[in-house]
Amino acid sequence: MACTQFSSAFPHVPAAPSRKVVRMNLEEIDMVLSVIRNKSFSLAAQELSYSQPTISKHIDSLEKELRIKLFNRKTRAQIELTPEGEQLVPFFEEVQQATRRLTSKSAAIRESNDLLLRFSCPHGLSTLGEDEIVLRFAAAHPSIKVEQFAETNMRILQMLKDRQIDAGFIARVDDTEYSDLILKTWRKIDVQEFRLKIAIPKKHRLANREGLTLSDFKNDCFLFRTYRDDMRADPKVMRFVEACRAEGFEPNIKFTEGRGSLLLGLIASGKYVAPLMYRPRTTRHDIEVKQFSKDYYHFKLQLLYDMENDSAALRMFVDFVKKLDMPLG
Repeated sequence: MACTQFSSAFPHVPAAPSRKVVRMNLEEIDMVLSVIRNKSFSLAAQELSYSQPTISKHIDSLEKELRIKLFNRKTRAQIELTPEGEQLVPFFEEVQQATRRLTSKSAAIRESNDLLLRFSCPHGLSTLGEDEIVLRFAAAHPSIKVEQFAETNMRILQMLKDRQIDAGFIARVDDTEYSDLILKTWRKIDVQEFRLKIAIPKKHRLANREGLTLSDFKNDCFLFRTYRDDMRADPKVMRFVEACRAEGFEPNIKFTEGRGSLLLGLIASGKYVAPLMYRPRTTRHDIEVKQFSKDYYHFKLQLLYDMENDSAALRMFVDFVKKLDMPLG
């Protein structure tokens, strides 16, 4: 049987030309871009702390590797890019920028493997909203360990001064409060403002009323917690007294140094009402938090930190807090 010879049904496809793998190091790219900026090998050598022969040698090597002449060397003092070199400049810049981003990101990853952020916030009947801030920060930076302490404003300032914490949230009626205790190297960020509110027992005569004013409580006993020796010198108390006097009465104020759970119990007993700076930290069936119909004054939630603290975790936390957009509480 005769054998039939089949010719290939496919046309001849020439082999792809081999491509030379270009080998260059990042130092050579820095050298090229420096020569371009300075228009001089000697000035580039000064900028990069190399000798001029070293710069020339590396650029010669790179030109051979690329098989492209990058510079026309008219004289020692006169250097200009070739047309081919000009076409490659954007690629050199892109590689340099990508390398810097890679280096920066790698450093951040290494640092974040063992980062610790220590901060404190006031404890008490109400919350500054710092729990929400910390949760959002932790979600954005899961590799950072966070240690949170609940302390008084005075204690927070002392812990910050002693470098026991990296940052502290404090509550202030204005920037003059505690100003004598704040160091010159400290910086503050205004995080949020809050309206004055009031916590009353559920069985209070005004529990079901809306549109309340301070004067509606002129016969009640107001409970404050303060840690100052001269309790009536507390700026928060003074501001409250001023607001009551503007409403035509002198408030009956009692002070306690008890923690939040004790305050809640005293309010629930029916003997006291308590002005609140912020939203309640906890909810109870026997306590009602009421809004005033008037906006008497605001309290500030501020973050304090020492600018001389070089903690990477602190820098990340400060940047995070600066970007927050917290509504009036």
